[in-house]
Amino acid sequence: MKKLLLILALAVCGLPAGACAASSPKPVQVDLFWEALSPDAWRNFFVVDAVQLRLPAGSVAVNHHVVVQKDKAGQWQSRKGEAELLENGRMAAVQAHYPDKMRLYLVARSLDTSFHGWRGAARFAGIDPEALDKQARAERERLFEQNLKDADGKVAKPDILINGVSYSGKSEPAALLAKINELLPSASRVAIPEAKQPDFKMWVVVSDGPFGTEPTRITKAIGRVFGNDDATAKKVVYGSSEFKKNFKDVKIPVLPTFLFKYDAETAETMAAVTGADVMHSGDYIVFPETSEGAYYPDRKRQANVLELFVMAQCPFGVMAENALYDAIAAKTIPSNVKIKVHYIVESDRKDGVLEFGSLHGEPEWMEDARQMYIQDRHPGKFWAYLKARNEDYRSSEWEGAAKKAGLDPAEITKGFEKGKELLAEDSKVAREYKISASPTFVWEGRNVVPGLGALSRIKGFENVKTGGKPSGSCN
Repeated sequence: MKKLLLILALAVCGLPAGACAASSPKPVQVDLFWEALSPDAWRNFFVVDAVQLRLPAGSVAVNHHVVVQKDKAGQWQSRKGEAELLENGRMAAVQAHYPDKMRLYLVARSLDTSFHGWRGAARFAGIDPEALDKQARAERERLFEQNLKDADGKVAKPDILINGVSYSGKSEPAALLAKINELLPSASRVAIPEAKQPDFKMWVVVSDGPFGTEPTRITKAIGRVFGNDDATAKKVVYGSSEFKKNFKDVKIPVLPTFLFKYDAETAETMAAVTGADVMHSGDYIVFPETSEGAYYPDRKRQANVLELFVMAQCPFGVMAENALYDAIAAKTIPSNVKIKVHYIVESDRKDGVLEFGSLHGEPEWMEDARQMYIQDRHPGKFWAYLKARNEDYRSSEWEGAAKKAGLDPAEITKGFEKGKELLAEDSKVAREYKISASPTFVWEGRNVVPGLGALSRIKGFENVKTGGKPSGSCN
């Protein structure tokens, strides 16, 4: 009888004895730890979701957890405040009571991030919003304690855990897919075309001094444009033997400058990204990048000349002027330094009439013109005027500052047209250096130094006080 039962069992199973209940491969366990208002957490979700859709059904099991902490008083808290804490509670309740509807809730919630958007997301997922709200509030303590336990003291911010281990790869679908795919049994894996690394090389030509150095932030950004997050630029010092050997026919207008071997695809990409015409010289695409400072190697050196580019009503420019005034008075900069102030303004002449445009409006360029006149005609009183004027630089009343500096307001008013002519001519200087930010310094005609904080990089200006806050904001 026992033998007969065994034969029947084998016939039904169609498998060897002991193999009737062959188990399915164990899925890869993915735990998503959330802060409901965190962009990183949402990105993690969409990356995991994309990978789950790409793999065979059942290959990945996803659980959701919220990241919460208790403060010293024992109150629950979340990094982005009460609104995030409330949404964390709802997400914890969905995971606890409606785990099969979590994905639908999250997809709908991502499309309506308003404060009450969770209601529509719940309805879309087939969850009664009122019931969800009651569950989230009534069970908050238990749900948060469980999620705190899930974190096990190891997770304090949005994270992806794969089989209990924090994922440290790139937060992008292809990278996560490759990681999870290799953990699956061979029969469950999907074919992933091999990534072709772009044949991409770049050089950055730099100076051998403190200015015109490599802007590594830009290097990384360019690498990402060409699909290489880990891109580096080969550094070449301008004028070095290596430069002369490999780039002697390449015209470099300013440092730093990135170079790429010229080809149509690279040129098209750079044009699309920058929105500007692509420069090329010899066999190379030439991309100057001066947002973090610049060095003009071929400009004539103006020994001991410091030029300051400002807008008269820019609080940061005023702060720089005041810092230089104090440094002159305290004798903390070299006595042989000549300081020249320039103004960042747009100018044009239409039908013989000068027109100006300035970030802070007409009152600013008018003050620029007055200051140009004073600097040109009364250089010995210019800094005294700036000191007095900057006490209330937004005021339209400038005459009192002129009198404090020993100037005749009537003369300045009479010379206003002359000041406009001087300002129009002076505006060309900022354009030549491509300067648009106030304040910006130019040292000895070659080194462009953006911002007051960078002034200490110039030898002799290390003791200029660059701290403090501006008296106002740009608007």
